Amino acid sequence: MTDGNAGLSRRGFLTAAGTAVAAAGTAAAQEDGNTTAGNETTTASGNQTMSGNETASGDESAGGSGSGSSGGVEREVIVGPEGELVFDPETVEVTPGSTVTWVWESDNHNVVPDGELPEGASWEGTGGDSETFDTGYEYSHTFTELGTYDYVCVPHASVGMVGAVEVVEELSSGGGEGGGSNIPQVPDSAKSLGVATTFSMISVLGLAYFFMKYGGDYETPDN
Repeated sequence: MTDGNAGLSRRGFLTAAGTAVAAAGTAAAQEDGNTTAGNETTTASGNQTMSGNETASGDESAGGSGSGSSGGVEREVIVGPEGELVFDPETVEVTPGSTVTWVWESDNHNVVPDGELPEGASWEGTGGDSETFDTGYEYSHTFTELGTYDYVCVPHASVGMVGAVEVVEELSSGGGEGGGSNIPQVPDSAKSLGVATTFSMISVLGLAYFFMKYGGDYETPDN
C-alpha cells in the first residue's frame, strides 16, 4: 500500500467512524424521543369506598385509603411505626382538596382533633376518645378548608403522640413533609445515550490511534 493510499484510507476510516458515531447518537436520541412520547399520564376520579362493616360520612372513609379532590395531593401518615408512640411524619402540608391517610402499624391508637378547628371545617377524626384501632387499620380524610388541624392519639398524648395537618394555598418548597424529592431525575434513556456516545468515541479514538501508528499497511513485504 502506498503512502497516498494509506493517507486516503486513514481519512476514509476517520470519516466513516465519525459518521457511525453521529448515527449512533441520532438513533439513541430518537429512541429517547419515542420513549418520552410513549409515556402517558392518566387520571381518574371516583367515589370513595369502604370495606368491612365500618361506616363513614362526607369525605371520609374508614377501613381503606381515599383519593383527594381535584387539585389536591395525597399524603400518608404512619401511626405507631415499629411500635413507637409517634405519628410519622408528625406534620404534613397539603392544599385544599387533599386527602391524608393514616395507616396503623401498631395497636391501641386513634386520631382525634385537638383544639379549635379552622373556620368552616368539620372533622371528627376516628371517633370518640376511648375508641382505638389496631395494626392494619386505615383512616382517610379530605381537607378542604385552609388552616392548621392539630390532632392527638388520646391514649398516648401525654407522651407526645401528637400531629398536625397544615392546609395551605400553595405548598412550600419540597411539598411539605411526606412529599416527593426535589432532586432532578435523569431518564434512563439519557443515561444510555451518554454511555453509548462515550463508548463510541473511545472506540473511534483507539482505532484511529492504531491505524495511524501502524499505517494500515499489512501487505507482505517483497523479498
